[in-house]
Amino acid sequence: MLRIAICDDDKKLLTLLHKEIDLWFLMLRKTDYNFSIDEYTSSEQFSFCLKSNSYDIIFLDIEMPKLNGIELAKQIRSKLPDVILIFLTSHNEFAPQGYKVKALRYLSKLNMREQLNEALSAAVAEFEKIDTRSLPVINYGNLNRIPYRDILYIHHSLRYSEITTLSQGTVHDSRGIKELYAALNSERFIFIDRSTFINLDHVRRVEDGKIILRRKLSDKPPNASAGQNGDQPYFRGMVNWRLSV
Repeated sequence: MLRIAICDDDKKLLTLLHKEIDLWFLMLRKTDYNFSIDEYTSSEQFSFCLKSNSYDIIFLDIEMPKLNGIELAKQIRSKLPDVILIFLTSHNEFAPQGYKVKALRYLSKLNMREQLNEALSAAVAEFEKIDTRSLPVINYGNLNRIPYRDILYIHHSLRYSEITTLSQGTVHDSRGIKELYAALNSERFIFIDRSTFINLDHVRRVEDGKIILRRKLSDKPPNASAGQNGDQPYFRGMVNWRLSV
């Protein structure tokens, strides 16, 4: 599933862009290409919904009231480091700032249709290059595939393993911690103690024996603590990350 979001306070342009993206997939891609498009009419609305949603490609208006697209893009990058950003703008003076948040393309609203085909081709090609491996999990009788990039950490309690993710909250799995680690088979995951391993892609920094993750979490395993001022939680583990089970 390719997840696309559009955020623009111009409702007419929002509707037009949605239709143009639908048409592009219909005309230039395979008709069975699986994708979804969500619309947001303000940066505040998108920022709130980002807490429980994850996207692969985001079209983002730069000039929005209160929270502009550049500042919103910084928030997005902190949660979704691999997301593909495409800015929508009527001016070019924001381009230098856009490079700081690694925008893939700029679309001029004045000739958006002419530029959209190339931008979508580049975005989809970039998406297909990103690691798409996923972990199959049977949760309450339903098969769920969790992308590797969505996993923050996995902790094993007495009866099951807790898989904490960016977009799906905590998912339970009956397998043991060793079995899950072997199933992932990726160097991006490392043990910090005998019952917990983390995704290195989401480590923000290490300081004073604490491993601080990229985002704030509401669910913490027993060996996690809240950071100062309610910041990202940290794990007490080996700083050199060489602990094995």
